[in-house]
Amino acid sequence: MIKSFFVLISIVFLAACSEIIDQKASLDDSEYQLITHNNEFNLMIPKFMDATTSLNDEAVIQYQNIFKETYLIIIDENIEEVTDAFYEAGIYDPNYSFMENYVDFQIESISTDANSAIKGDHTKSTINGLEAETIDLTAQIEGVAYEIYYKVCFLKSEEKIYYMMLWTLNDRRDNYKEAFQKIYESFSLGASQPKRKVSRPTK
Repeated sequence: MIKSFFVLISIVFLAACSEIIDQKASLDDSEYQLITHNNEFNLMIPKFMDATTSLNDEAVIQYQNIFKETYLIIIDENIEEVTDAFYEAGIYDPNYSFMENYVDFQIESISTDANSAIKGDHTKSTINGLEAETIDLTAQIEGVAYEIYYKVCFLKSEEKIYYMMLWTLNDRRDNYKEAFQKIYESFSLGASQPKRKVSRPTK
């Protein structure tokens, strides 16, 4: 099964939000909590974000703060199953790696589902031993008056691909962009304290 998911989310705007002074998120470790999923992977998430189940049915991890308009989802997929599904659908290009096929498919899905999606920085790296790609996107969603800023991160282990999406309002991107980076760079396999070893060879 191919889990193409672009979160066409109804951004929650409350009257009280206009009275909240939104400040740049802290990068201090004391302001983050360690989250472990089934002893499989772990990452650091800001303490101001709370667990939820309302963002996406396929997600194994979901966190949000509706007042700060910050959201996080992680979906995992079995690489062998996805590869078979791509071949069956006739969309797997053997001239490219699995990662390239998967990322291209998901980014194309985003571009198709959004009214408009502008692709920004696209970085290939290694995060705590995992092949990784991160992409900045700015999208206009039907029914939402504000542009949305997305940081999409793909992390590949031997058996799984992890698809992480973080987003906020585009006019708040400078407040949360570095915090989003801290989150995805803390992702590591196992249940130990997450490391933060990142190599960025290309953009």
